Amino acid sequence: MARYAIIILAGGSSSRLGKPKQLLEVNGTTLIEYIVNQAKALTNACTLVVTGAADLAIRSTLSLSDVRMYFNPDWELGMSESIKAGVREVLKLEPHINGCILMVCDQPYISTKLLEDMIALYESGSSEIVACTYGNTAGTPVLFGPAHFDELSNLRGHAGAKKIIAKYQTNTSYLPFPMGLIDIDTAEDYVTFISKNQ
Repeated sequence: MARYAIIILAGGSSSRLGKPKQLLEVNGTTLIEYIVNQAKALTNACTLVVTGAADLAIRSTLSLSDVRMYFNPDWELGMSESIKAGVREVLKLEPHINGCILMVCDQPYISTKLLEDMIALYESGSSEIVACTYGNTAGTPVLFGPAHFDELSNLRGHAGAKKIIAKYQTNTSYLPFPMGLIDIDTAEDYVTFISKNQ
């Protein structure tokens, strides 16, 4: 039985890139495979990939039997819809989890070690939310305890879960993740990332 759930939000259309960012090549694999592998290496956790615009392409790429996938038909309504769908699906599959971690698929410096550090901070008992910090913001990956599952299951709009983090700042622990500032949204982002990692 899983103690934690990792929800990978992979529903967007990558409109600024012009093609599915999830399938970009990163260190000999695709970005989505890299992110999934970091999640899968976490012990006592299950992984759910929430798809949308590139559902078929992602499914053909992730031929791993131990990764669950869920197609969100409302992906066009914003990230909140994918979060909501993912949390509801996870709670059907694993109703007794201690917490869930929301991840996006365009932060190429996410690591299993980062996820382990998030869980360790959460299990220290200081708060119900653990958010990563980079730049001047707090965001993904972010871990939510059961106290926030109802709110996550009823999110709306394009803001995602940031409004929940902002609402409960006094009940949030923050983990520095400077490389979280680097994501891949455009062709220029991708070229810059590849040039620095060859």
